[in-house]
Amino acid sequence: MKLILLEKVANLGNLGEMVKVKAGYGRNYLVPKGKALPATDANVAMFEERRADLEAAANEKQAKAEARAEVLSGVVLKIEANASDEGKLFGSIGPREIADAVTETGVELGKSEVIMGEGPIRVSGVYDVLVQLHADVTTEIKVIVNEGSIVAAAAEEDAEAVEEALAEALEEAEEAQVVETELEDESLEPEVPSR
Repeated sequence: MKLILLEKVANLGNLGEMVKVKAGYGRNYLVPKGKALPATDANVAMFEERRADLEAAANEKQAKAEARAEVLSGVVLKIEANASDEGKLFGSIGPREIADAVTETGVELGKSEVIMGEGPIRVSGVYDVLVQLHADVTTEIKVIVNEGSIVAAAAEEDAEAVEEALAEALEEAEEAQVVETELEDESLEPEVPSR
């Protein structure tokens, strides 16, 4: 089946290219989703008339995806889940749970945009999860599963390192309190960054 692509499709082609695909892929996915049209003479003429509009829409879509990628690149998700003493989860964390957790932070993310090449998360730990927002735009978000059990496991393995990390965290907290009291004395309110 020959089609004209109306937008860039990963691993297939760019806007305006004529591609040959299997009939089922074209008929059941590309054409109904508005990603392509059958390559008839009438559709080719119509595409050439609308080419500038389609290219502008594609550029706008890519710019929006790049803006979302900038916001998402700084996201660190902390997810708590039921787990055994060894850290194995009862169940798993898949694309839907990650997309829902990101959406709760205020950034819209669909489950189809979360790419988990190694399958769902089944063990407590820190993971980098790939997010594909556009055919050309990808970013990674950090997912921490059961942070408390990771610290406990690390404590068993290396108690000194954990004690040093806790001491540093306490020092930073004390410094933060000192700064807060200084600001209160000057009757200034600290600026709160907007999301």
